[in-house]
Amino acid sequence: MRLNCAARRWSFRSKASGVITAGATLWAAAVVPVAASMVVGEPIVLGERANVSVRFHSQSATAAGSLYFLGSEKGGVATLATSTDSSGLGIHLFDNHRATRGDQFNLGVFEAGSILNFAHLITDGVPVAPTGSLFRTDIPGDLAYFAQRKEQDEDTGLAVTRVGVEDIRDQRLSDFDFNDLKFDIVRTPAQTPTPTPGNLALFGVGAVMLASRRRRPRDA
Repeated sequence: MRLNCAARRWSFRSKASGVITAGATLWAAAVVPVAASMVVGEPIVLGERANVSVRFHSQSATAAGSLYFLGSEKGGVATLATSTDSSGLGIHLFDNHRATRGDQFNLGVFEAGSILNFAHLITDGVPVAPTGSLFRTDIPGDLAYFAQRKEQDEDTGLAVTRVGVEDIRDQRLSDFDFNDLKFDIVRTPAQTPTPTPGNLALFGVGAVMLASRRRRPRDA
């Protein structure tokens, strides 16, 4: 997080349209441009059924903040994560000033096409990033403060989606370098469960019983 000395306009790349201004014209510092390969303003979507873990990568923020997993969404149906603390935001993953590189939290298995939603809450702020500031990926306007790109993790060699967070909401002051918190989405492909012979047999017995009930005449 750096304060800008001079402001200028720039646009961000988007998978869908090629160029995006993240909902509104963003003003940012000329000192730290956004990396050309970063995608800003896009939700985090799984391309395949996978077991998902979130791994802390790094931070460069004066303000202390916490990352939460809000839950997932697919087909317009949201599944909210059960809150693990008094914030009510969902699963607390880690704090940017306390976590160490490589800290990891497993979220479980999600289906292809699932949108994963996260929130960054400022817990001990500074004037430009006050305590209580909240950034959520399930709010379209807040997606402008999240950037992502596919990378190969330097420590493990795994292919990950690296997500960067910008924690200054005032676009006149923010530098949009997306390094106030960086975390990785680690995917491990998960096979779709297939019925075992035993399960198929039980299913067959259940179907026969259901059919016999339907054929049984009702008492007058």
